[in-house]
Amino acid sequence: MKKARLPNLSGSFVRSSLLLSGVIASSLLIGGCASTNNVDPTATVNTGLGIGKTVFQTAVNNKCRTELNNHQLWNIAKVVYSESKQQQIQSSICGCVSAKAVNNVTTADLATAVVDQNYRNQMVVTAVANSINACYSDIAKSLTIN
Repeated sequence: MKKARLPNLSGSFVRSSLLLSGVIASSLLIGGCASTNNVDPTATVNTGLGIGKTVFQTAVNNKCRTELNNHQLWNIAKVVYSESKQQQIQSSICGCVSAKAVNNVTTADLATAVVDQNYRNQMVVTAVANSINACYSDIAKSLTIN
């Protein structure tokens, strides 16, 4: 029986990285322009940073899925699960990784990521590397074969 392979998301990672910088920069620029005397400029900047964090979280999620598909333990374990169960488990693991990553990113990191693509890419790689094994282990403990 031939194993189904999930698509390689490395291209999505690059697109997400580019999107991250564009959204953060646009959000900060538009937020600055949208501020008036009646609007709290801090709220506008916080909205821009929230969007930036969401885009960062998406980039981390895409990178996580790529790394997970290359992870030896995952490739061994997933054979016993249906395709839908594999997707569910993968979403749980990468959701965990993304949540941990966004909680560990600072405003300064996001600002630097806007102007420095290498820094942005390294942020995503580091975020995934720092938490994928822990998230995989936590989720694997709760799994049953269905």
